[in-house]
Amino acid sequence: MLVLVGLGVVTATVFVGFMVAGGPMLVLIQPSEFLIIGGAAVGVLLVGTPMSVVKQLVSQLIAAMKPSPFSRAVYLDLLQLLYEVLVKAKKSGLIALEKDLGTPMRARSSRRTPDSCTITRPCSSRARR
Repeated sequence: MLVLVGLGVVTATVFVGFMVAGGPMLVLIQPSEFLIIGGAAVGVLLVGTPMSVVKQLVSQLIAAMKPSPFSRAVYLDLLQLLYEVLVKAKKSGLIALEKDLGTPMRARSSRRTPDSCTITRPCSSRARR
């Protein structure tokens, strides 16, 4: 959803900037030019990119259009857990966290925020190989 909002903002700012500069709007609407430039871009992508990367690109584009699986409540729970961990580290020292980090499901702060412990999918920005 955020991807669509970003594309809308870019498109709107280009059109508004063109209008502020005094350009006629109909000059920007050229379907044949969009077809030529878009087709050339997709063709170059297909020629210069391995098929495995193209498949990843398509799957990641589809995933980018889906809503986030994490709600506001999950973010707030994780922020609360982070705050509690940092307060404990400041008060008791970093060594005191070792027991909680060794068994996070039994830690006192994890029991108070059960939603944060149910997230099992790792967060990674690296592409799968």
